[in-house]
Amino acid sequence: MGSSAFITRADGEVEQHLQYLPSDYYRNGETFIDQRMDHWSSRYTFSAKEKDLATSYNYFGARYYDSEVSVWLSVDPLADDFPSWTPYHYCHANPLNMIDPDGNSADWVERDGKAVWDPDVHGESDIDPNSGDSYIGKTAYGTNDEGQLIYGDQYGNTHRVSGVPLEGVTIEHKQTEHEKTMSNPIVQAVHQSQQKVLDHTLAYPFDFIGGVYDFVSTYVEMRRANWTNSDRYFHSKANFKASKRGPGGAKAAKHLSNLREIIDQRVKGDSRADAERDQEANLYGRNMGWKYRYERNVVPRSVLTKYRPHNLPEKY
Repeated sequence: MGSSAFITRADGEVEQHLQYLPSDYYRNGETFIDQRMDHWSSRYTFSAKEKDLATSYNYFGARYYDSEVSVWLSVDPLADDFPSWTPYHYCHANPLNMIDPDGNSADWVERDGKAVWDPDVHGESDIDPNSGDSYIGKTAYGTNDEGQLIYGDQYGNTHRVSGVPLEGVTIEHKQTEHEKTMSNPIVQAVHQSQQKVLDHTLAYPFDFIGGVYDFVSTYVEMRRANWTNSDRYFHSKANFKASKRGPGGAKAAKHLSNLREIIDQRVKGDSRADAERDQEANLYGRNMGWKYRYERNVVPRSVLTKYRPHNLPEKY
């Protein structure tokens, strides 16, 4: 995605090292590692877009993006074309395969007997009636000069296909009144705004304190268990429990994890490689906690299988 990772001086020496949370589990772009040689910090970080130092929002040109919660801060200009999606979503929640630099998209038109991808066309109303062009849509089917069937996707790419597209197939589903209400983008936006206000204002300090408690209690568990090769499991478990509370707990988990690794390296003498492996376990726990945030009955031992020792007693 073009994000800045290693920022160097003119002589090639690394000035700043950045890493970001992966795009899994509803987060995309939050800074995970920020290592600097001094107090200077680049403003061009996630997706190489400029970060507003006052708000920590990334400026993409048409909209601001909040990488802490992975949403745009203004409505998509083409939100009416996607009524089933919140107008604040980013590229249909699929940033690995899609890009959305400004919220606009282009469509296919028929021009001189050929299907052409036109970046200036976003709907039938953009077609000049005197041009002779015909509007096709966001995707298109046709044949090339060799007679092979070609599919044009919604991003302007063409793909050779071996079958013939089905026509006239309609799948109907009658929505309940509740489904109709909940699919309304305005209702979805209101719910997301309410959750964001709760997460980042009213609940945030309590979740942060709860996250600190999760770390202390899990550390006591780890000492009580005294189990070989279980450290990283308990690291991930503390991060899981704290992050499951919400953004406040996740922030506490991130700060406490970073503080612990600094102490382990500078006081206990752990190697950098050990610290990086510990941070992988910490991040794994936070991601899993965020993934299962709204599932009340999930227990850490059932989902944190990557680092859990095989014979560790079930009470842990």
